[in-house]
Amino acid sequence: MISVLIPVYRYTVTQLVYELDRQLTTLGVPYEIRLLDDASPEKERLENRKLGELSSVQYDELPQNIGRASIRNRLAKEAQYDWLWFLDCDSGVGNNHQLARIFWETKKENGLVSGGRTYASDRPKDKAYTLHWKWGSERELVQPEARMKDPVNHFLSNNFFIHKKVILASPFNEKIKGYGYEDTLFAHSLKKNGFQIEHIYNPVVHEGLDKQQEFIGKIEESLHNLLKLEDLTKEENIENPLHSRLYSTLKWVRKMHCMGIMKILSKPILNLAKRKILQPEPSLFWFDMYRIFYLIAISR
Repeated sequence: MISVLIPVYRYTVTQLVYELDRQLTTLGVPYEIRLLDDASPEKERLENRKLGELSSVQYDELPQNIGRASIRNRLAKEAQYDWLWFLDCDSGVGNNHQLARIFWETKKENGLVSGGRTYASDRPKDKAYTLHWKWGSERELVQPEARMKDPVNHFLSNNFFIHKKVILASPFNEKIKGYGYEDTLFAHSLKKNGFQIEHIYNPVVHEGLDKQQEFIGKIEESLHNLLKLEDLTKEENIENPLHSRLYSTLKWVRKMHCMGIMKILSKPILNLAKRKILQPEPSLFWFDMYRIFYLIAISR
């Protein structure tokens, strides 16, 4: 009994739904595919509404955008079945015809199983998408054994299987709005409450690449969320789960009392870094520099 839960935003999910429908039919257990649109433009909604005609699909739309954390909590509450499979709407599943079966055979009643993601092996033909593709291919692709060494910071909410009672007992924190780190805080909450997190190799393809400026904007939003997460953990007197090199660098700058000079340097370095990462062959070194100096620029 599986509820596939897909938050939809500005993306057409027709191919994804048909492949999921095929895999779940073959699996032979009762299932539903529940789509909830988070106030997308009308163009995408027109295409996705047609999927509601399928007997296995429940399609609904929200009048206002509620964000990544809130929409997942809402889908979990509305799900018909006890086993929940969360998927991002820009997932490609045609590369892995055993996705549903592998999750069903490795499910954990006292935790979640994360399948991970992968990227297309070929570079995008449109070079405007190269930065996102290169970042994802070289930085986000971590094997399950390595992910298990830090299951919280390596958790991505794009593709995971969980029992309904687990997420209802330890939901996403809806104080984290926008893009970034809501999944880290969710995984940390699960672990703190005694639930298990297992990373396996059962990936979907991340198909929804963003153009350079859009991707940079998302990264900037995630850095604001990093600081929000830091404030939230202090307010609620809970352990800060962040262990990334980016956050460690910020803490070192603070410890060395050189935040002032680093803020002065941030503007010219950010300008230089942005020129480097907007080139046809973007530099991930300069993207790292952009991330740390942007974080310093917005930090107290």
